[in-house]
Amino acid sequence: MDEILMGKQQLQGEMRKYWRQRHNLFTKYDNGCLMTRELWFSVTPELISERMAEIIQQEYDLELGENTSVLDMFCGGGGDSISFLKRGWRVLACDNNETHLNCTRHNAQIYGVDRHLETFLVDWTGSESAEYKLFHSMISIKKVDFVFGSPPWGGPTYKNNTTFSAERDLLPFPLHKLLQLSLEFSNKVALFLPRNIAVNELVSVSEDIFPGAEVDLRVVHLSLSGYSKGVLALWTVHGGVNV
Repeated sequence: MDEILMGKQQLQGEMRKYWRQRHNLFTKYDNGCLMTRELWFSVTPELISERMAEIIQQEYDLELGENTSVLDMFCGGGGDSISFLKRGWRVLACDNNETHLNCTRHNAQIYGVDRHLETFLVDWTGSESAEYKLFHSMISIKKVDFVFGSPPWGGPTYKNNTTFSAERDLLPFPLHKLLQLSLEFSNKVALFLPRNIAVNELVSVSEDIFPGAEVDLRVVHLSLSGYSKGVLALWTVHGGVNV
């Protein structure tokens, strides 16, 4: 799973369609961008990443430059991180796979935007470990303006379901736990979710975990060449919230 796949000859069978999309994933793919098998079907298309960065900047009223910082919880091959870095933002990119972190660093260098990139090997399911607690305290000191996450959707098979349940199908946690974890770092959370997500579930989960709090939730459907690619959900929690 961690093998780097770069050439057409390495992408056979069902993977061949991803090769045809390589320049949608990274416009600078021919400059040497790296991806594992998993990353070929999980990296966000570059135009979608750029659009999300634009929406996030407007929604959260963020300034360009290094005074803005983002925690990217699931950086994968760095597609979303690169779009944030292009805005001059500081990006704290996390993944539980060292090979993916290497791809993120390498791909950011290809785009010439790695100056404000920091990468962290993080297992979000190991919140009781000493390593995680050290990471948590370090990020808390750095202070981030918003948390971004493109959590695993379970691979291409997510499209087989008419409706994707954020509580049942999202990895590595159901939505309520992912939101609670994200809010430990910022009151602004943006998640890239499947196009068939149950939007009413996003609303109901927000109401359940933020009782009595003032919460803004915006949902934006994102398309590329007429095809829906996913949903960007943006939360802003006002005031102190006990998570």
